[in-house]
Amino acid sequence: MPPTRTARLQFITEVLAWIARGLVFGLLLVAPWPYAMAEWSSQVWLVPVVGAILLLASLVALSRRQSVGNPLVWSLAAVLAIGLLQVAPLPEPLWKMIAPAAGFEQRIEQVTSDLAESASAMETEAASQAADDNIPQNESDRNASEAGGDGVVGEMEGGAERGVGAGAGAETDAERRATLEERGSRTLSIDPLQTRATMCVFAMGLAVLLSSIILFRDRQSVSLLLGTLALSGLAIALLGIYQAVVAGDWTLINVPKQTSFATFYSRNSAPQFLACCFAATAGLLGLYRADKSKLNFDKRYRVVYPSVNMVARLRRRVEEFITEANPISFALLIVMVLLFASVLVANSRGGTLAFFASGLAVLLIYALGKQASFSSIIAVAILVVGSGLFLSLYGLDELVGARMDTVSREAYQMNNARLELWKMALSQPSAWLLGSGMGTFHFALLPAYATPQSSWFYHAENIYVELASGAGMITLLVAMAGLLWLIWQLLSHPSQTNTGRSVRFACLFGVLAVALQNLVDFSLMLPAIFLPVACLVGAYLGTRHQVRQKVRRPRSSSEFPSKRKGRRKDLDASRDESDLAEDVADDRKRYAHRRKHHRPSSSGRRLSAAATASDDSVEASLEYTPRPDGALEPHWAPRTLIACLLLISAAVGLGFPSLSAFAFAEKLHASQQPESDVVELIRSATNSQWATFPESRLQIGRWRQELARKQLQASPRWPEEINSAMRQSLSNPEFFNTAFHATPDPELQSLREFLDEEPSVLKNLSDSQADMWAAITACPLDWRASWGLLRSDMGEMSAEQRRRNYARILLTCRNNQRVLQAAGTHALMIGDAPAGMELWRQLLPVSPRARSQVLNLVDRFLTAEQLVAILPENPLQQIELARQASSRTAPEITEAILSAIDLDRAFDTARFAADWPQVAWFAAQKEDFDREIDAWEQAILDDAYNPKLVYNLAQALQRAQRPKEALGRAEEALSRSPDNTQFQTLVQALKNEITPK
Repeated sequence: MPPTRTARLQFITEVLAWIARGLVFGLLLVAPWPYAMAEWSSQVWLVPVVGAILLLASLVALSRRQSVGNPLVWSLAAVLAIGLLQVAPLPEPLWKMIAPAAGFEQRIEQVTSDLAESASAMETEAASQAADDNIPQNESDRNASEAGGDGVVGEMEGGAERGVGAGAGAETDAERRATLEERGSRTLSIDPLQTRATMCVFAMGLAVLLSSIILFRDRQSVSLLLGTLALSGLAIALLGIYQAVVAGDWTLINVPKQTSFATFYSRNSAPQFLACCFAATAGLLGLYRADKSKLNFDKRYRVVYPSVNMVARLRRRVEEFITEANPISFALLIVMVLLFASVLVANSRGGTLAFFASGLAVLLIYALGKQASFSSIIAVAILVVGSGLFLSLYGLDELVGARMDTVSREAYQMNNARLELWKMALSQPSAWLLGSGMGTFHFALLPAYATPQSSWFYHAENIYVELASGAGMITLLVAMAGLLWLIWQLLSHPSQTNTGRSVRFACLFGVLAVALQNLVDFSLMLPAIFLPVACLVGAYLGTRHQVRQKVRRPRSSSEFPSKRKGRRKDLDASRDESDLAEDVADDRKRYAHRRKHHRPSSSGRRLSAAATASDDSVEASLEYTPRPDGALEPHWAPRTLIACLLLISAAVGLGFPSLSAFAFAEKLHASQQPESDVVELIRSATNSQWATFPESRLQIGRWRQELARKQLQASPRWPEEINSAMRQSLSNPEFFNTAFHATPDPELQSLREFLDEEPSVLKNLSDSQADMWAAITACPLDWRASWGLLRSDMGEMSAEQRRRNYARILLTCRNNQRVLQAAGTHALMIGDAPAGMELWRQLLPVSPRARSQVLNLVDRFLTAEQLVAILPENPLQQIELARQASSRTAPEITEAILSAIDLDRAFDTARFAADWPQVAWFAAQKEDFDREIDAWEQAILDDAYNPKLVYNLAQALQRAQRPKEALGRAEEALSRSPDNTQFQTLVQALKNEITPK
């Protein structure tokens, strides 16, 4: 029977819808707890859960014939489609024209060519120097040296092999050269595996949005959604507040409490989630009060105070607010106070400013649109006052204030790091067309560093800049078009139903808060952030697809129809089913009461008859009867849903294996194993199904190197004269593997004999090298693989491959000075002077630590002339190096550096009080005492209350044979510091010098 079959189908559809809604509610409750789902491992299980939700929601949409198409969905689908395009293989000519990786390879080739030319220019000098040195070499070393470093170290003494023989080494070298030029990575994305995993997670966000549009369209489901977000946010808020007020460093996760908040790794991520939960709680409060006001509609207007003045109106509003107050409203207000306080307690400057800015924007929007009520104004006042009292109660207001005071200082700094980073990102050509690959910004940004930095960001701290760099400007414009359309809908299409108004407020506040904070943060990529945002946006878009009925207006001029026209003037707008049903029931009761008690006069009977007929037409037009097929939209277009399902399926099919493999590699990276368990960890990892994945091989290779370091450090064969500190330093692979190169250092040659007796250490490094080659083939910009390749190189790579690896480190490690310094030292130790000098040339101008340690290499791996060739251009830094060499009693090095310094340039460069002592010291070394006196006088002008500077000036005057002036200055210094024995001695010496004998 058709009616029975239809009813059964509707029942099954409703059951499926509630199962999907239950999964969404569970996801929202669980998402913030596993560290905000920031780890790959927590995002793996997101895929099957969201996939089940989308499948159930799609069945519901097909059964009810519900549409999901809108510009926001279309824009996000276009972004996902561009992500799929980025991982598609490209022909070689097209790849060279548009791929960012092709431009990076060209830079690598250029740097490699420059290093080769420098090596050729230094070849004659290096050969003569090697011939003069009396260095014992075995046959394999001598052959490698004659070949210019291209040879492969073969058999060891006694016939023992170091894992691979000469022939095997040559074959491996050829294979690795071919692997490095493999065409499997010829895609738009510089790291296609990373892009696939990112696409998979992005597809989950689109799936949640589609599912929410389908599932949340009625009052009951929307109320449960808002309530779930309110409960989830309350739990996180209470935990975060407890973390802030409890004594000690208690925290739920293994992260310092100064950088984490509740279950969020980052304190900058929590405010976005809390803002969504705050918006949901506010929407729930508005929905509850609207329902309460509707039930008490007649009661509220029985007694009305005359609004003769402002005081009377205010009195009436306050009494209405107090009359309507109830425990549930106060409970929701308390929850909002706690959420508001927790946003401040998070101490995220961007989160706090975004929260206040979005709140102010929403208040202005509602005030200008005349949609704000007196009750909402009182609620806002209670929120602000209550949060302030709460923070003051626990002494947190000063902490929040101190944090916010730093905003102006950072905002007005001329060298703001974020602005510089955004300029670097947008200046790359890869951001102009289709980007460098979604999710690859942390690699794509590395070659943009002009000079090495002591510390900088790995990410853009701006989701829009990151999207422009990773997906291109076209994709950014497409995504922004969808976002602007959503904001325009929120501003220009206010709903006329209680449910629509509540979810509109929640969506507007949540979207503005997250969109503003992502100008300085990148947390939107976390599932715990985009899941509530997608649900709120989906619920708002879902309520826009409610039933629309056009009411035939009565033409009668009677009193009641005119009142009904005022109350029902917007009935042709979107209304949900429950609101329409309640309105129809209320109208029927009023019509029945009107017909029973109203008796028209004889003069008005004809008007009454016309009014009755008109009332019947109005009542008939208000009847809500669902269509037999359950359709809610007059025009059903399933094309958008089907297209999105295909895109999401493609993204999951391509990205889920990469996502799972990244999760496995993440566990390997986070493992903290003692030496006894590292062997078992490596064995189990190599037997895993993800062992061949490049990121997994990178982590396995890293553990092999760590195992080799621990084994060598614990070796009982170390000589007694090497203490524990030296043993720990020499056990680092980047240093002890230099013994297997053609190096002129005799100590390294003796170290090689010691290492030959540790075959397990050398075998681990050899296996690690193969792992690093696999990783660098997958992503040539992955500096971790380049660094790992350097640490595992025991002379097996050719000179060209080694230079290419140095070039990669030089271009991708400028944000890591430690790696640059270690790589430069490694290059000098193995005799590759051009690469080492270039790395140190980059470091010396920006790293005080490097300037203090480069002198340790002189006379052993670096000549004084080579040091002068890589000196920084700043003469003050050159003087600093000369002073350090002088303090180490290295006169030759000091003289070589001093001869390269221009005193006039040093005077022109000095700007601050700390610069002039450097210039004065250099002038004294040049015996230019007049310039020395000028330098000390400039220093005193900049720091007039420093008696030490006056004392130094007195000494300079003494050296310039001006004792009387020197005595005056010395007495001035002594008057400022009477107990200083140095000052007293100088004064007495000058007096003795001046006094005639």
